[in-house]
Amino acid sequence: MVMEQQEHRLVTLLSAQKACYQRLRRLADRQRLLVSADDAPGLLALLSERQQCLEELSRLSGDLSPYRETWTRVYRELSDPVKREVKTLLDESNSLLSSVMASDRQDSDALSARRELTAAALTQTRSAGAAAAAYARSMAGAGGSSGLSELQA
Repeated sequence: MVMEQQEHRLVTLLSAQKACYQRLRRLADRQRLLVSADDAPGLLALLSERQQCLEELSRLSGDLSPYRETWTRVYRELSDPVKREVKTLLDESNSLLSSVMASDRQDSDALSARRELTAAALTQTRSAGAAAAAYARSMAGAGGSSGLSELQA
């Protein structure tokens, strides 16, 4: 009876963990769209949702800690059907986590590339502004004359 309760508790926790990873996967998909659309306010709201999900995963990790501490023994003592279910839940959770992490890396790369393009555009704008200012100074130093109008006179 006690073992069945522990098995049920373990499966419940791992199922909740998988559900959080599924939610993170959906949020990562939305994040990709927001990054592509350059929607900073939407991205900030989404990151808040992700933080809540991560806090839930942290809580679940704490609840799973006693099982992890003696995992070899715990897993060995599970009934065969529960072992298969636990293995499936862990495999699916790991797959989801890997997928979220890969998506996050791609989004990070996209944001970095956009930041570099913005920095390059700002540098170009500053250079153009400096050239215009230098031209204006040279014109003021020449008495506002371009020299061409004096030749025509």
